[in-house]
This record gives sequence, structure tokens and C-alpha cells, in this order.
Amino acid sequence: MTSTRYLLGPAAFAEALNQELEPQLRRFRNVLCFNIAPKPGIETPRKLDELTAVVATNGQYAVIEFGGALPRAGLYSRWIVQTNDVQTLETLASPASVLRKRCWSRRIYRSPPPALRTKTRGTVSFVSYTPRTWCSRRTLRNPRCCS
Repeated sequence: MTSTRYLLGPAAFAEALNQELEPQLRRFRNVLCFNIAPKPGIETPRKLDELTAVVATNGQYAVIEFGGALPRAGLYSRWIVQTNDVQTLETLASPASVLRKRCWSRRIYRSPPPALRTKTRGTVSFVSYTPRTWCSRRTLRNPRCCS
């Protein structure tokens, strides 16, 4: 139950995740394997910024994709209101739960008309996205200096 699609880790980690968390669906897979090596011209690296990733078919590390990641945004015509947290967690953890087709809420909102509750009302797409960038001037006093 996450929207995280990519992980970095040891290449063998994808198989371990499939065995432990997804034995039937097996939705974790290595999409790019790589090794960590010194940057060109550096024989003995002494700092992290002297290392780089080198793509390798049988690399020790990998970019791991989780094929079951939930969408970051969506339109839902089917709402379930559950104010009991324990019951909500039990419902979400059950194998019958269909996370992609329902929206859970702790608050009661005005319900859409019955005719709209079963229809798909449209799609969501990102028109523009700019991730926050790290700023060396960022401090506790000024945490948003570059955002």
C-alpha cells in the first residue's frame, strides 16, 4: 500500500521482497543493475563524491521497480467511510481489498448521487511537476530557501 515505484538496493533484494511480501504476484523486479566504482582518473577514492555508478548486467546493486505501486493521484467515485482505525487497517490488509478502485476516508463528506458512485468520472494526469531541489544554503532558520 504505497505509491513508491522505485527502490535502490542490492540486486538480490528484489527476489527477497518477492519471496517475503509478494509470493504470488511477484511484482518486484530489477530494472537496472550497476556497480559502484571510482570515477575515471581516481585510483583510490577517499570521499563519496569520488565514486560513481557503472551499469553492469550482473551488477551488485539495482534499481528495483515495484509494479504494484498505487497512483499518486486519482479520481474516485466510490467512497468508503470508516472512522474505526482498526477496522480500516483490517479492511486494507485483506486480500479482497481493491485499493485502486476505492477511496477510504475518516470524515463523512456529502455523497455523490447514486448514479455517479459506480461510474468512472475521468482521469488524472500531471501537466507539470518540479521536484524540490536541495540547497546548500538551507538551514533550520530558513528551511525553504530554494524551494
